[in-house]
Order: sequence, then C-alpha cells, then structure tokens
Amino acid sequence: MSRVDAHHHVWDLSVRQQTWMVGPELDPIRRNFSIEDLAPLAAAADVTSTVLVQTVGLVEETVEFLEIAAGNDLVAGVVGWVDLTADDIAEALDGLRSRPDGAYLKAIRHQVHDEPDDNWLLRPDVQRGLAAIADAGLAYDLLTKTPHLPAAIQTARNLPQLTFVVDHISKPVIDEPLEPWATHLRELAALPNVTCKLSGMVTEAPWTTWKPTDLQPYADVVLEAFTPARVMFGSDWPVCLLAATYNQVVETAETLTSSLTPRRTRRNLHHDRHPHLQAVMDLEAICRRALGAELTQAVELGYGSYNSVYRVELAGWDEPVILRVTPAEDEQFGSERHLMRNEYAAVPWLGVIAGLMPRVLAVDWSHDLVDRDWMIQTCLPGVPAPEGLGRYPRSGRTTFFRQLGAIARSVHDVRGPYFGRPAGPAHSSWSEVVIASFTQIAEDLERVGLDAADVRRAAAMAAEGPLDEVREPRLLAGDLWTVNCMLDAEAPEPLISGVLDFDRAEFGDPAADWTIRMAQAKADEREAFWESYGELDRSPDAVWRARIYEARHLAAIRLERYRLGKTEAVRESYEAMAKILS
Repeated sequence: MSRVDAHHHVWDLSVRQQTWMVGPELDPIRRNFSIEDLAPLAAAADVTSTVLVQTVGLVEETVEFLEIAAGNDLVAGVVGWVDLTADDIAEALDGLRSRPDGAYLKAIRHQVHDEPDDNWLLRPDVQRGLAAIADAGLAYDLLTKTPHLPAAIQTARNLPQLTFVVDHISKPVIDEPLEPWATHLRELAALPNVTCKLSGMVTEAPWTTWKPTDLQPYADVVLEAFTPARVMFGSDWPVCLLAATYNQVVETAETLTSSLTPRRTRRNLHHDRHPHLQAVMDLEAICRRALGAELTQAVELGYGSYNSVYRVELAGWDEPVILRVTPAEDEQFGSERHLMRNEYAAVPWLGVIAGLMPRVLAVDWSHDLVDRDWMIQTCLPGVPAPEGLGRYPRSGRTTFFRQLGAIARSVHDVRGPYFGRPAGPAHSSWSEVVIASFTQIAEDLERVGLDAADVRRAAAMAAEGPLDEVREPRLLAGDLWTVNCMLDAEAPEPLISGVLDFDRAEFGDPAADWTIRMAQAKADEREAFWESYGELDRSPDAVWRARIYEARHLAAIRLERYRLGKTEAVRESYEAMAKILS
C-alpha cells in the first residue's frame, strides 16, 4: 500500500541555524538532514509522496524548499512561510506562486505556538493575512498548543473560505489530562474547513518510555472528531528521531488506527495528502480525464457551504471552468445524500431558465478516480449578487427582486411527473415527501447527538393536515436566492446574468420552496418579488401548510448549522421551532 507523509522537514545548518533548537536534549537532531536522507526511509515504509514543511520564519527557506520539490520526485508539495502581518502579503504570495516551481506551494504556516499572545491569530493584521492566503488558493497549517485553540476556533469560523490544517493534533502533552484539549479540538473539528494531521505525538510523550497505548486516547479523540476522511498521517521527521525511528512512527500510526476498517484507514489516513495538495492533484487528474486538458490554476471559491467549488483554468482554454466536488459519502447526512446527482437529474426540467444556467461539461459518480462525486460546469460571467448588489443604491434593488420573482415563477410553473426529488425516490403524494424529509433529518440530528423530538413532532403534525390538497407536483428550485445569483458587472442597474445550485430541487408545492421563505422574510426591497411572481394562496389550509414548511426549513437549518459548527445558531433553532409548533 502506498502512503503519503504529509509532514516532514529538512535543514542544512551550514546555510542557517534552526533557532528553535535550544538545549542539549536536541543534540540528536542538531545536524543536517536532506531529502536524500529521507528517501530510503520513505521507500522502506512504502511512502511515495511527501509534504515538505517550513521550519523558520524566512521566505528564503520557502524558495529553497520549492526548488527541492521541483528537483525531487518524492516531494509533492511545500508548506511555506510569509509574514502574515505584512501589508504586501498578497504580493509576497504572488511572487512565490508565479515562480516556475511555484505550483508546489500548497500552504502557509507560522509558529503560532511561539507567540506570547494566545490570541495572536485574532489580530486584525493576522486575519487580513489569512484572508490573503485564502484568496491565493492556498491552505493554512495551524501550529498551536492547547492555549491557542480558542483563537484558532474563532479564526476558522471567521474565514470559512480558508482550509485550515491542525499540525501535530495541536501538541497536547501526552502524559497530562485530555481536557481542555479534547473539548477544544472537537469544537474545531465541527468546522468543515478544518482538517488534522496525526503527527508529532511521539515527541509530546516521554521520549524514552512512551508506548502506543499512551497515545491511543489522543488519537481516538482526533479520529472520532474529524473522522478518518479529514485526518492525514505525518511523520514529523527528523524531529521524530528524538523519540522514535521513521519506521516506528509509521507503524505506530498503523497501530493507532487499527480499529478502523482497512478500507477507511487505507483510503483516508495514509492515502490522503495534505488536503490542499490532494485537492489539486485530484483536480489535475479530473481535468485530464474529462476535458483532456492540463490544469494551470485552481482557486477554491467560498460560495459553497456543502460542496468544494473550484474555479479552474486550463491550458489552451480561453475561459475558466467550475469544478464542484462533493463531500465523501461517509461524511454526508442521509437527508443530503447525493445532492449533486439530484441537481444533474433536475437539469432537463430547468429548460425555462437554461440561458441563465451554467452548462454541464462532465459528471462522474463512479469514484474510480477520486472517492467522491464531481461535476464540471461552465463558469458564469458576472459577479456574485451578494457582492454586486452593494454597488447599487438600495432603492435600485427592487429591479433585482422583480427579476428574481419572474425566474422563480417560471421554475414553479414546471409540472413534474411525481412528488419528490428529480433523482428520486418518486412519491405518489406530497405528504409522503414532507414526512420522509422530517424523518430523515430527525435521524441525522440524532446520529450526531442532537435532540430531534420537535422534528418528529412536526412529522406527526404533517401526517394529520391538508398537505395532500397539493395534487399537482411543481418544480421547486431548492436554494434560489441572492447567494445563488450572478449579476452583470457592467449593467447600470442590477441585472441577473446567471443562476446556479439546484441540488435541492424537488417536485411538490412551490410554497415550500426556500425562495418563498426568503421573499417573505423582511418588508424591504424584496417586496418587489411579488410584483412578478404573483400572490400567494392565503387560505386557512395554505397558512397551515406554511407552518409545516417553516418547520421543515428550521429542521434543515439546524442540521446545516451543526455541520458548520454554529453552536449558538443550533440552540436558537429549538426556540424558533417551538414557536412554530405551539
């Protein structure tokens, strides 16, 4: 089985001193270490790719590491360093990325655990620097200890567009209690933009007496919190030599993960590279297979809260394309399973707005190239509406909502062949769809330890009311609102140039659509929506159904807020649901 080592170092003390090497206890590693030293150790352990990680806060070292990666087949990527607080950080990143070997730069790291301020990550200049890293399409490695984790959690929440990688499981002291490290790490793991390296553990334990059983409780917390899909192996060579050989570290990782099924251990822990590196390598393979073209640049966009979305530039192509990749199947909730397949099944029913939608260039559900579904689409022109609307006076936004109402009306006028999602399963009645939705969301909530009694109560109410007065299935967009619209960047007033993301489309009652909920949320410019959409049914039965639809929205929102790590929003959903069901 081939493996990837997602974390190791090299250094040449004749070029520069490693200033962190203080004290005689570090004498065993106070010498030069090169890729040539690592290569036979890696080969003996079936390691075929590695990630070379910075050791000092100097851009010059990063340049040297990029040159090493370009000249050696073993190193597949580099985690480098730039000054996060510098005003010209964007230019510094561009300078590194534009080098001939710049494609090897996958992430940036800073020795946060050496900063005297535990909240250093929350400084405005640091937050600005981290945002620049996200804009450059890179990830950020978190080198922290337990006292820094609260700030790391808030930082990951502040920057959902940036992928964070926890180095060395945040360096807990192995012979001390698990808390508060475990609680903080679980909170960090609840955020979907954070992953973790199972690395650096042997040097946090007593160097000469540690055993794998000493490390097991810490590894169990990591694997449970992040799941194997978001955990990767790192050796931390040559630092690990203070406490273990390279092969011992590899074998210990095998021991610590032995309770996992062989497939999950092999595919996730040892075969996943640094997450951004793995993503880029996967994207390259996808583009070659689907489009016969070489990827020249990939930038992860912050639009998707569920799928990973990349704008990809290709050699020989004039326009970029959009590549969307789903979460791994074992990370998907039952109520969100195969949403991309549902969107693809909905395309033939969306001909009324085909001129506004991206064209599908390729899809794949086979998982023979990467272990998740993916779709390539054309890149819609314009700017995202949440960004573009700010350029216009509020009084001019009525034009936008009037257009949105017309688009929603045209979608809702499409008649479907059955009730339910276009991809199925097909239901004979609308009540079956709604009750099944409540039931699946309740099971998902209970699976993660949340109370779902109110969701099950809503399902019982749905079974007793007039849902089946809805006898004609109509097409619901699922997510159509401002966040999924593009605007013409040159228009003198808001002009919708594109709409996207129909993965939650279904056939049912248009009044249940997310679009209708949002159009009623406030009394502001959005009231122009109804001028083109038309009036809603306000009969007593329709008002009753609207309560059930709001309960379904709240249940789905609770699940999404949990997935995004928004604890307070999850709590608030119970209060909102209680009002609806009272």
